[in-house]
This record gives sequence, structure tokens and C-alpha cells, in this order.
Amino acid sequence: MAFVGTPVCLIAAHGERGGARDNRRLLAIGAAAQALLPGADIRCGVLSGEPSIETVLADAEGRAIIIAPLFMCAGYFTETALPQRLAETGHVAEILPPVGETPEFVRLAAGMVLERGVHGLRVVAHGSARDRRSRRAAERFAAGLCARSGIATPPCAYLEEPPFAAEAVEALPKGGAIMGLFAGAGLHGAEDCRRLITESGRDDIVLLTPCDDVAAIGRIVSVMFLQALLSRNGANQTPKRDIAPSKPQATAA
Repeated sequence: MAFVGTPVCLIAAHGERGGARDNRRLLAIGAAAQALLPGADIRCGVLSGEPSIETVLADAEGRAIIIAPLFMCAGYFTETALPQRLAETGHVAEILPPVGETPEFVRLAAGMVLERGVHGLRVVAHGSARDRRSRRAAERFAAGLCARSGIATPPCAYLEEPPFAAEAVEALPKGGAIMGLFAGAGLHGAEDCRRLITESGRDDIVLLTPCDDVAAIGRIVSVMFLQALLSRNGANQTPKRDIAPSKPQATAA
């Protein structure tokens, strides 16, 4: 299929169902990625809420579309809901692996664990009684966290299947932490995780959320897009200066 114009690079997410419901984190990640790839056309869209997938792709007819799913694992939303919505709009897209399943995401999370020096950790994910992929992805993430950080493989707990997160949080040793595998800052990523800590009656538990680091997630997404763009142009081509990712600026200690 022949495409025209600059490819559209879309960061697709579920859409926040809690908090301010403004998808502020998603938009900040998009801005960070755009700053690193100034020559690319990076957009953000959600399956539920605004900006919708349909709205952000309204002017993309005839253009190649590359999608980085801001999800923690492959599943219904990345493999069924997102392709279906694209088909309904008449668009064809290259859908990249979910951000949460990239080695760079695990590396980011491991760095957070090492920086905080936590004394106990639980990985908290959504889980599903109907689809085991969320559970298997969380377990792979926990194993990767162990390999990257040197800590013992942390147990996983879930919101919608056993072992349930509330019990896991209560069992944490003093000074422990929970690692929230949630992309958004709404219902699950912020409200549910903080509620778990509050209801435990503990004031010593730390919440670690890799997607809070929008600059780091923006870098991960920008590299995903850059690799896809270069692949489209031919693996042997020299990357153009205007789409090469900028080096992150050093910050004072």
C-alpha cells in the first residue's frame, strides 16, 4: 500500500476513568516524545474519552500510521479493541508492542527500586479472571525486575483476581513498596493504589509507578517510533537529523 506524507505516530491508551479524567499523563508523555523527535508527527488518542482515536486520526487519510500502545501488556485492548476501532475508521496501522512489555520499561522500573532501596516489594497489576495475559505479563515483569535490580523476584498481586492486592499490601514488611503496573493516573493507577495503602493503615509504604516518569516513558516511546520509522525507510538508511532522539539533558544533583 502506498502512503503519502509524514507517518502519524500515535500513542494510544485506554483513557482515564478516575481522577481528573483529562489524560494529562498521556499528553505529557506525548509532548516529551515529540520534543525528542521534532520532525515526527506524534499524537495521543484514547479508546475511552478525549482525545479520541477517531478525532486525532481525522486528517490521516492516506498516511502511514504507527501506534505505540501505552498499555502494560498485550490483551483485549491492544489486540481486539484498538484494531477494531481503527478498522471502523478505515485506517490501517502498524501496532507496536505495548510499552509495558519492553525491556526499557523494566529497566526504568528496576532503577526506581534501586534508587529507593526498598526493603520489600509487591507488583500490583490489574489481572483478569477471564484473560490470563495480564497475570503472565506481570509475572514476566517481576522476573525481569529481579534480573535487572538483583532483588528477589517480587510477588505479584491483582485488583481483579487472587492473590488480591489488599492482602499483599498488608503483608509488606516495614518500609516496603508497591510497584503499580498502570499506565494512567486515574482510577487504577492513582485512586486504587493509594486506597490500598490508606486502607492498610500503614504510613511506611511507598507507591512506585514507572509511568509517573513521563520524561522516561517519552524516551521509550520516541525510540519505539524511531525504530519503526527507520524500518519503514530501510534498515540501511542513515537516520535524518530531525527525527533522531535528542540526548536527555543532564540535571544538577
